[in-house]
Parts: sequence; C-alpha cells; structure tokens
Amino acid sequence: MYSGQIIDTHMHLWDRANGYVWLDTVAEGKLPKRFSLDNYLQESVNTPISAAVHIECGGFPDNPVLETQWLQKQADLHKFPQAIIGFVPLDSDRAEHLILGHLQYPNFRGIRMPLNFVAGGFGAKRDDWMRDVSWRKNYALLAKHNLLFDMQIFDTQIPDAIDLAKAYPEIPIVLEHLGWPKEATKQYLHPWSERMAALAELPNVVLKLSCLGWVFQNKEEALILSYLQTALRLFGSKRCIVGSNYPPDQLFLSFDAIFAILKKALFPCSVAEQQDVFY
Repeated sequence: MYSGQIIDTHMHLWDRANGYVWLDTVAEGKLPKRFSLDNYLQESVNTPISAAVHIECGGFPDNPVLETQWLQKQADLHKFPQAIIGFVPLDSDRAEHLILGHLQYPNFRGIRMPLNFVAGGFGAKRDDWMRDVSWRKNYALLAKHNLLFDMQIFDTQIPDAIDLAKAYPEIPIVLEHLGWPKEATKQYLHPWSERMAALAELPNVVLKLSCLGWVFQNKEEALILSYLQTALRLFGSKRCIVGSNYPPDQLFLSFDAIFAILKKALFPCSVAEQQDVFY
C-alpha cells in the first residue's frame, strides 16, 4: 500500500459564528458547528498529509472574500492550508470585484460556485448555470486572472460541463467528487462511466477522487472501489487527485478509512502512478 506523503485537495474549516447557515439543515444538523484546524490535524494525525487545499463552504455569506481572509490568517500563522478555493457567485455583477478581493490573499487559487441543485441543502439554486450567457461571461474572468474552477455537479450535468470545458479550454476545471454519480449503485456504474469517459477526453479537466462518504453513504467497499478504479482508468494517474471532504464525510467514514479505501483502489497501480495521484 502507498505510504508516502499526501496532499488533501478537498477539506473544510468552519465556525458557525461566521455564517455557514446550511449546517443547521444539512444532515439534520449532525455536523459539528465548529471545525477548526486543530480538529482537522487531530483527525488526520495517522495520515501523512503534507499540504491541503481548503474549499469554500459558505462562510461570511454577505462577503465571501472574508472567508478567504479568515483562512489566510490561519495559513500565515500555521502554514496551513497551503491553497484556498473561494466562493464567487458567477451570476452576480459583482463577480470580478469579488475575484479581485480574493486575489489579495496569496494562497487563493480559484473559485467554486456549486452547480448542482440539492433540495434543502448546500448547492445551487438552479442546475442550468453553465448554459447561462451572463454566467459564462463571468466564468471567462477566470482565464483573465489565471484561476481554476472547482466544479461541483451531478454526473447528469456532465454534458453541460463538456460544452463549458470546450468553450473555455484555457480554464482548468477540477471536477469534484467523482463527478458525483447521482445514484452510486452497481447498475449506475455504466451510464456514469459513459458520461465520465466523454469528459475525460478534454485535457483541461482534472478529476478529484473525493466525497467517498457522502456520495456512497455506507455502501459496500467493493462498489466504491469499482467507481474509483473506473475513474482512474478513464482519467489516468496524472489527471486524478485525492480529497478527504472532511468534515462532511465524517458522517459516514473516518479520515483513516477514506484514505485506506483510496490506497486500496490505487494498489494495482505503479508506485509512480500512486504518487501522481496522492502527491
């Protein structure tokens, strides 16, 4: 099994005092109201995490730049997290103003605006943003400012993602959560893999192997491995990265269990390929 260093490309910190109103409703409010850097380091103590990417999670809703500021202060003090993906509403006429605000902070690398509609949860208000002309105009700003887009969609939205990636090939897309297969069953593996295969043809798309808890919700390990290994086959080791999605995934899997499954999925790969994905 892989025993080298790992970059966790999808983790969160939060404090309910700074917003994060979705915590009160998602998972019936079972997620912790505060998850600090100390909490993250305690959870990951058995895993050699050498760097991490913080993904926005709805803090400071009136001004999401403040979430990046809050994280940068922690990074300056603790050298962690090493990279920050902030929130920008690309449907807003303030989009570039907010991008410029995030860019004040050296660890800022890109944006996420969730694009999958989740009733009563943390997601988009509609699922067709990628087809919206005004939204696309603001999306184009990412190329201007040399930023990536962290993409949260369901696999049923992949046709829109393909069109977007082709229209803006200069913008790197990091597709989260295995493309979030909407059913995550043995029967759904084939339609999901067909959509993913089409997306994998586009060189500006990288796949994040993440959200194993939330996507699969305690389904058998063999099923999770089949999705992971199919994804690895389609995208290849140089276009796959890993993420814990902690703490949301703690409702289903421990931090150690997540990386144990990822290591098992990559065990058939060469050492160099495993290092590509983990580090």
